Amino acid sequence: MMRNGSSDPKSALKMSEAPPKLAKLLHISAFLTYAYTIYYSHTKVNVPLPYPEFAYAGKAKYLTQWNLYLSGLYFGLCVLQNLLRSKSLARVRDYIFCSVSLPSSIFVTILFWGIYAVDRELIFPKEIEPYYPNWVNHCSHTLIAFTAISEALLYSHGIPSNRKALPGILAWFGFYLVWVLYLGVSRGIWVYQVMRVLEPAGLTAFFLGCTVAVLSLHLTCHALLRVRDSLLSPQAKQQKVG
Repeated sequence: MMRNGSSDPKSALKMSEAPPKLAKLLHISAFLTYAYTIYYSHTKVNVPLPYPEFAYAGKAKYLTQWNLYLSGLYFGLCVLQNLLRSKSLARVRDYIFCSVSLPSSIFVTILFWGIYAVDRELIFPKEIEPYYPNWVNHCSHTLIAFTAISEALLYSHGIPSNRKALPGILAWFGFYLVWVLYLGVSRGIWVYQVMRVLEPAGLTAFFLGCTVAVLSLHLTCHALLRVRDSLLSPQAKQQKVG
């Protein structure tokens, strides 16, 4: 396991490696796509409010939007790192990706399309389609998982230990959970329709289920990243050839 970025020679080697051309192309295209999606969603997407109080906090109420910001930030760091080749920046980039961005992006995609498959009115009502372009929907709820998984496969990262990585995903999801509960309990704003139709017991079970799902995804992604490195890293290939 990686105890710290400077003492692990394998991690230091990964940080010094230049990503392949395909990974660099992914970084640039994903960053530009998410930057434009964020801009467009803030300036052009205006969905009618279910009630006046719902205007509070704007789009910052949605986990989708949080995750879109995170994906834009991550791929922006990748582009910057490709230019600067900084070990400190690489450690920050890899921590964000391995501990938060990868599991969060997959979770958002699974949750959105899972609820959509059961009853789309609970997550993306038909009435908002004219105001929410299909391409924005797919960039926010589909592409994010595709680019995150592609990034995991294309480029080896300095993987933090679970002891260091877990606080990242717990803080990320915990802050959002507290935010959603504050909006719902204190201001009467339940962000998603599915939260408005559930009884307190059902809502508690929903939040607990989401928490378990996020942590499970984090641990699964962490394990798969290590498997990927052992199978596809240049060092592993050299050992197999030798």
